[in-house]
Amino acid sequence: EKTSMQQRWRKGFYQQPTLKSIDDGVLRVCFTSANRIWSVEVDVHDLKKGLDHYCRCVSLEAAGVSSHAVLSPDGITLAFGVESCGVCEIYSVNYLGLDLTRRTYEASHACAWDWSNDGLLLYSTSKDSLIKPGSHLETLRVGKEEEVDWVNGPKVPLDLATEGCFMGDTTILFTRNSGPGKNCYTKRYRGGNKQSLWVFDDSGEEARPLFDDSFGTTSNPVVCGGSLFFLSDHELGSLNVYRATPQGEEVTRLTDSQDFDICDLASDSKRWLAYSKAGDIILLDVHTLSSYVLRLLIKIDDPVHCQNSPICPHNGFHLSPDGRFGLVNIRGHLYFADGTQEVPLPRMPATRQMDGRLVLVNGEYIAVFVAEDLATLELATYAVFGCTLSPEEMSTRRAVKVSKNVVPGRRGLIVSPNGKLAAFHDRSRVLLEYLQVGQPPRHKRRKRVTLEVVAQTGSAAKIDGDLNSKINLHCNDMSWTRDFKYLLYTNPSKNHYLRVFVYSVDERKSFCLTTDRYNSFSPCWSDDEKSVYFISERTYSSVVVPHPFGTNAPSAVCDLMCRIFKVDVSLIDVDEEKTTTTHSSFCQSDEYESKTRLTVVKGVPAGQYNNIKMGKGLLFFDYTMPNVSLWGVELVDPNAKPFVLYKKNVEYFEVSADRRVLVVWVDQKIYTHDATSQQSVQNRVEFKIVQHPLQERRQEWCQIFNEAWRVVRDNFYDPNMHGLDWKSIRERYFRLLQRINCRTELNVVIGMMGGELSTLHMYISGGDDDTLPGSQHEVGFLGCTVSVVPKVGLKIEHIYINSPDETYTTPLNRISPPVKRGDLIVSVDGVSTTTQPLGKLLYGRVGETVTLGLSREGQQQIRKVTCKTISSVEHNQAQYKDWIYRRRMYVERATQRKASYLHLSAMGAADYHTFAQGFMPNFQKQGLIIDVRHNRGGNIDTWILEKLLRKAWLFFHGRDVAPYHSMQSAFRGRLVILCNQLTTSDGEGFCLGTRQLAHKSKIPVVGSRTWGGFVWISEAHTFVDGGKLSVPAFGACGENGTDWLIEGHGFVPDYQVENLPRATAMGKDAQLDKAIEILKQTFGNHDEHVSDTPRPPFPKK
Repeated sequence: EKTSMQQRWRKGFYQQPTLKSIDDGVLRVCFTSANRIWSVEVDVHDLKKGLDHYCRCVSLEAAGVSSHAVLSPDGITLAFGVESCGVCEIYSVNYLGLDLTRRTYEASHACAWDWSNDGLLLYSTSKDSLIKPGSHLETLRVGKEEEVDWVNGPKVPLDLATEGCFMGDTTILFTRNSGPGKNCYTKRYRGGNKQSLWVFDDSGEEARPLFDDSFGTTSNPVVCGGSLFFLSDHELGSLNVYRATPQGEEVTRLTDSQDFDICDLASDSKRWLAYSKAGDIILLDVHTLSSYVLRLLIKIDDPVHCQNSPICPHNGFHLSPDGRFGLVNIRGHLYFADGTQEVPLPRMPATRQMDGRLVLVNGEYIAVFVAEDLATLELATYAVFGCTLSPEEMSTRRAVKVSKNVVPGRRGLIVSPNGKLAAFHDRSRVLLEYLQVGQPPRHKRRKRVTLEVVAQTGSAAKIDGDLNSKINLHCNDMSWTRDFKYLLYTNPSKNHYLRVFVYSVDERKSFCLTTDRYNSFSPCWSDDEKSVYFISERTYSSVVVPHPFGTNAPSAVCDLMCRIFKVDVSLIDVDEEKTTTTHSSFCQSDEYESKTRLTVVKGVPAGQYNNIKMGKGLLFFDYTMPNVSLWGVELVDPNAKPFVLYKKNVEYFEVSADRRVLVVWVDQKIYTHDATSQQSVQNRVEFKIVQHPLQERRQEWCQIFNEAWRVVRDNFYDPNMHGLDWKSIRERYFRLLQRINCRTELNVVIGMMGGELSTLHMYISGGDDDTLPGSQHEVGFLGCTVSVVPKVGLKIEHIYINSPDETYTTPLNRISPPVKRGDLIVSVDGVSTTTQPLGKLLYGRVGETVTLGLSREGQQQIRKVTCKTISSVEHNQAQYKDWIYRRRMYVERATQRKASYLHLSAMGAADYHTFAQGFMPNFQKQGLIIDVRHNRGGNIDTWILEKLLRKAWLFFHGRDVAPYHSMQSAFRGRLVILCNQLTTSDGEGFCLGTRQLAHKSKIPVVGSRTWGGFVWISEAHTFVDGGKLSVPAFGACGENGTDWLIEGHGFVPDYQVENLPRATAMGKDAQLDKAIEILKQTFGNHDEHVSDTPRPPFPKK
């Protein structure tokens, strides 16, 4: 068939198959590819012939990412999920008319799994989950009759059920837990959230697991011919297809895949299974155990050019030395620009250019930049000669490689004014290369000099390989003198404080300018280059919190630590033969500071500063609180007051090498300023960037894949890559790139490759959105849960409540007389709730006032009330606060208010508010339960542990006042910690910290084994299209260094208690009950308050 130039038949990357027999020997197979659902009919008699099958798209009208399709038993109706605006809803297509119908309006993450014979659709959803993240199963009746077209089916009371299938009319086989998590493809996962198969029926009994915990991952159950089929990595380490009886007996492995996981198992319920493997759809005959790879072709637009995107503010723009031109980085491609047009620099296909600098040599601009070498995936430095704004002339130029050194972690490149020396950071090292720009190489091996510093012992030591050094986050803090004889840079000492150094090119020595007693950074040369200005954290005054006394036992807050200092560097030029000053004495930073005139810039008060740059008599600096602003100060007058240039949203700024031009990136725009005086710097000119067509999509995807492989290789905490051949793994997955047709599939391939390391915290996400944007309308909510009463209306099952101490209430709680549980919602704005679901009636009505018709049992009168709807975010927050409040009340009632309860959903900075809100009012109680179940992690566990581990060692007694103790707010009662399989990352660290640091006063931990991710990450790596990759870079071990902690297994609590699926869904909380039981055992029968301490007799004098 002929196709246009933009569209042709091609092989795709196929996932998530579903199939049904629609005729004798004919299977209808649907699958996901390129974020769409495709359909094809396959004659099983022709499978051995290996014929091509041309597929058609059945989800074109669904704007968003379509996935997880499932065919009805008759093969006529197809249900699938459509993700848009962060939520996923269920849609369906009828093959008789191909009418696309939206089935759910939940603003949740819904995913279809199976159909019953009578038309019930089984799907998983996070809607009304007890706590997020969480999932459970629900049913939806999808029929032909309008009055039952939308009605929900029977409830499935199973907590944390993520997948499921019907077995007969009354039994459901389901997968519990979600495994490594979203956007994480870790193989051989054995942590607490490991997926396992369970069985549940309507007998009223609790669900039971089919296999014991040692069997490995078991998931994706389907039924075919009366037998159970599922996926497991039990034997080979990769997911394979297994068969068993419905009781979990007679287990047999049917496939032998070791290189790739088998995923997305599906069944036609009679004879055929389908699954995906490495982008292929494979059919398996369960009678003969013969397998057939389907040769599928899809007709899809050929991705010619990638979408354009904003440039990166930190390595996306740099000025030429005279400030006339700029080097612009747009999506990994460097352009020579003057504010009106840009000319691209030449480059190799499927490579990325980064971190470029312009130098001016003999009247000719030279661009020196870092680029990837496609063959070796290493970083190298190149130079481009004669940069002009003539595209014709630039097309004849070529990039000349001026460095052969293999340095995988180059950051913070800065080139000397003559273009012959390049300095940069590599992790904790500072390196200097001789580029010999403009000359042919005279030696096969280029020379690289490692800058030397003096360690605390005073002996010379190279930074290379110094395990005591921390990665320098201020890698751009480097500056050359105009005669390129001296280089300013910073590097961390053993105590992690940054120090400022000067490197002498002629003497090949480093001189330390600052002490390791303070953190100093962002150095820059003065205009006459006889002094150095830098920022140093030397103001430790706690002004906001002057003392530890108060109702919340405040800690010291040193939020205004930075001052700007000036140090004289003329001593460096002293001839060593004529003075007793030696190299070692210069490197003793305390002694050097005492020998020089270290002064503070008086006009600039203490604050939060991050960068300073020098203009002509002006010093520019950014103030980072509460928003990044840009300031300047004149240096001629030592008492001059700073003036503000930009009050907020400053992302980046720099000054040209001649100190005459200031460039500022603010509000996604670039502006230039005359930096020669306070008056002229107030005027700005926009430096406009014109958008350009960029490289072919597949070349960019190849570059992103190679970069991801290299980033993992260079940053993974184990340099031996867990014993894997990382090069062969790249080759295995690189072959799949020719199959992908959208950015989402590239993330899958990269994720699968990273998953081979069997380590958590490796996430791949983001990048270009390859789909049309879905509807921007949101579903409105009322802050309640409802159930359908056929032909009557919606029954209110639960109204979310909040602590009376808080001002926010849900919509139904604002109505007077109050709405009660059991009331019926019979209409919304006059439309009966028997004809449409509540979500559809409130679709696009967020924040609007609606009129509800309410009735009460035993009353025929319908009451009209008005309320304002809330968003899904507000609804979820109300649900969470209701969950917290009811548990707190439950604990306080069960302990006669001797104990209280608090829950931490994460360990971010905002979650300290939650901790303080729950801990400070209760620190004098006899017991406290800290619940970190479903904790998403973060980094503030040390703050919380610090508060909990305070000891009361001193007690004060005064007249007519209650005694109090020091340390302030020290908790003297009994603590109990709750955790479960969704306690992740820093939440696990908190549990381990309570065990390791509690010493004699053991803090019991109750619950189930945690997630098992304890190799931590730093900042995620960003690709040219904005995609993110996080790499597990910091393994955690104990003080003795014998074992890696938690990773791959999880934290094991002292009291292992399982919250079973059905009991939990019905409102039980066995883990919380066990924590209360432990507290009660310690209380005894006395009511002594923990703050009561005996007072000694007063002395007689």
